Amino acid sequence: MLTLIRKARRRLLYNELLSEGINAASAGLVAVILLLILGTQVLNWYVAGLTPAVAIAVALYRVRRRAPKLYRSAQIVDRRLDLADSLSTAVFFGEATRPHAAPELCRLQLEQAEQVAKGVDVERAVPYTLPRTAYAMAALILVASSLFALRYGITRRLDLSEPIARILEQALGLDNPQTASRAPRKDLNFGGPPADEGDSPLAADQPPEDPNLQAGDPLDETSDSKDRTASKAVDQNTKNQDGKADPQNGDEP
Repeated sequence: MLTLIRKARRRLLYNELLSEGINAASAGLVAVILLLILGTQVLNWYVAGLTPAVAIAVALYRVRRRAPKLYRSAQIVDRRLDLADSLSTAVFFGEATRPHAAPELCRLQLEQAEQVAKGVDVERAVPYTLPRTAYAMAALILVASSLFALRYGITRRLDLSEPIARILEQALGLDNPQTASRAPRKDLNFGGPPADEGDSPLAADQPPEDPNLQAGDPLDETSDSKDRTASKAVDQNTKNQDGKADPQNGDEP
């Protein structure tokens, strides 16, 4: 019976170690992810190395405190297999220096517990289980490996000094202010001939010349002849009025 309970206790301890180990590994992965994102220029490397060490120390302390004793292990087996506290009662009477029951009753209880322990499957009573925090650790491993692959794929070296944001700026050419501030020239001449490079914005503001108004246009010559005819008529009219002046004033035509 005691061999069975010790085996159940050992399995319970392994499950607790697995759970706390996953928690410590998750804390270390968080530190690694921060180091891959921020770099050693922002986050010192010893801070990232100290975090897993502290997490391991806390995990060992919690395992030591939560390690079940024989009586607690017997209670767990009795509860999971519905043994009506047969094993835990026998362990209690065996550990007590002065049992409250009669020696004959304690002997009978121990014999009954031995008979019950022969048909107990400790693997069914205390199976190895994977805690739910393992899924979170798997996600952190994926993120950390992706960041590491991104840094190494761009820089081709295992240098963690620069932040990943600066590495991406250098890779995309955004670290040069002249290149980033220079906007591409837009060609608004849709379907037409290419614009002259010497054109200036002032030339674009001037109204276009009418192709119909060119030198030697017949419309311009007709307009000029009409203007000359009208000017001659005005001069002739002025001379006629001057010729009809008052003879008393001695004006001559």
